[in-house]
Amino acid sequence: MAILVGSSTAGPLGLVIGNGLMLGSMFYNAYRVVERVEEKVELTTPEKLQLGISTILGLHPTYSIQNKLLQQQTESQLKLYHRQSEENFFKQVLQPAGYNLSIISEEQENIAKLPLYHLFDNKNNYYLVE
Repeated sequence: MAILVGSSTAGPLGLVIGNGLMLGSMFYNAYRVVERVEEKVELTTPEKLQLGISTILGLHPTYSIQNKLLQQQTESQLKLYHRQSEENFFKQVLQPAGYNLSIISEEQENIAKLPLYHLFDNKNNYYLVE
C-alpha cells in the first residue's frame, strides 16, 4: 500500500517491512499450494520446485502436474460413478426383489493418456502418433 501511495509517506523501514511481508506471504502460499497438490498426487522433487516457483510467479502449473491432477480427478470421479451406479442398482432392482445385502468391490481403474493426434502418412504408409 505504501508503494502505491508513495515511498515518502511510509519511510524506508515501512517499505522493507511491507516487502518482507509480501514476499513471506508469497512463499507461504506457494508452500501451501504444493502441500495441497501433494495430498492428491505424488510429486517428484523437481516438480515440487517447479510448482512452487510457478505459484510464486503467478503462473500455471506445468503440464506434467496438470496431467497428474487430471488423472487423479478422473479416477476419483470414475470410482464415485461406479459406486453410485451400484447403489442405484441395489435400491432399484435388488431391494424390491427381496435382497437386503449388497457387496461392492472396488477395482483399480486403469486410466491411460491418449495421444493428442493421429497422423497417417499415405506416401510411406506410416502411422504417426503424437
